[in-house]
Order: sequence, then C-alpha cells, then structure tokens
Amino acid sequence: MSQIRDRSPSALSLTSEEHNFLTCQVSRHRAPSFLSDRCQLILKCADGQTNEEIGAALGFHEYTVNKWRRRFQRDRLAGLLDEPQPSNPRMITDDEVITVIERTFDGTPVNTAQTAEGFALVKAYNAMPRHNQKTLETLIMALVDEH
Repeated sequence: MSQIRDRSPSALSLTSEEHNFLTCQVSRHRAPSFLSDRCQLILKCADGQTNEEIGAALGFHEYTVNKWRRRFQRDRLAGLLDEPQPSNPRMITDDEVITVIERTFDGTPVNTAQTAEGFALVKAYNAMPRHNQKTLETLIMALVDEH
C-alpha cells in the first residue's frame, strides 16, 4: 500500500503583532518592494490560500510562495529578509565600524566635512543590503585611513 504525500500547504497562523507589521509594510509607500511583496504573500498564506492561488495573484511561481511560507514558519518575521550570500571574509570588524561611527558623532565636529562623512556613512549603512557589505567596509576603511 503506497502512501500519498500531502502537498497541501501547512497552516500559517499569525500573532496580532505579526499581522499588524505585515499589514503596515504592505501599505507603506517607502517599504522596499521585495519586503512588501513577501509580507503580502504571508498575509495571503494566513488567509488560507494555496501556493498556486497566491502565485497567480502576485505573479510568483508556486515554489517561490512555498519557499517564503516555509521561511516564515521557521524564522517568523526575520525569515522575510534575504539571507547573507557567501562572500570573501570581512576586512573590518564590527568594533571598527562602531569606533568610526562614535568618533564621527562624538562631541563637536572638527569641520563640516567630518559631519558630512558621518551622515553619508549612516545613510549608506542603512540603505545597503546585507550581501553588499564590501562597499560599506571600503567606506569605513577610507574613513579610518583619513583620521
């Protein structure tokens, strides 16, 4: 007697905090589109829709829907972010990044350029995807060499 494997999606339940976060990200105009799409996908999963239905509605393949459904079940909200890609080892440590940021913003700036460098650093850091850390490391190393 052969067993037929059940291919229906597993149930997905959300806490009220998760539901509020997901809904907020979908309606935010400034949210990155990848995050908004994934949040919308998870909300549809929680509504009980199948992978095929969600894929057809959002323009994804059913395997992609299944991937994000499983990642959300495993890691909850953190699973909606991209995982780090394999790359070369980091050239600088977290402590060096913190030191440069603290030195840039600690006390009165020596000149306008120092303030501009600090804001540029924070803006670049906040806007940069995790898999693009090489650029951030290059920026930090340039600031360390200048001071």
